[in-house]
Amino acid sequence: MKESNEEDTLNLTEAHLNYILSIYEISKNTADVSSCSIARELRVSKPSVSAMLSALMARRLLVKERYGKVYLTDGGYSIAMRLERNIKILEERIPRMEISFTDEEIRKLARMIAVTLFREELSGDDRDV
Repeated sequence: MKESNEEDTLNLTEAHLNYILSIYEISKNTADVSSCSIARELRVSKPSVSAMLSALMARRLLVKERYGKVYLTDGGYSIAMRLERNIKILEERIPRMEISFTDEEIRKLARMIAVTLFREELSGDDRDV
């Protein structure tokens, strides 16, 4: 069973990872994450959200209750935490590039890089810079 879950994690797309991260971020502000709140956050249609939630449920990364509340499983939460950790590292490193970015632009760029490089393990150690 564990081997199958690890295999599913290896097959995650950037879209899967963006949904997982968005669900995690929404859940920090409200206990009840809904399809509508995910659609708003990602600026996608409700049918797109429904299709992606089904894909993530099949991978056992989230559960959806009967009345539409969405929760990350331990596996989904672990992925979100790894992404969040890498985003924090990137948010510290990007300003060192001495390119003028706003805080919002830095967050968006860090998120995009973290999702794209999900399989890479970033270190907070400056020796990697």
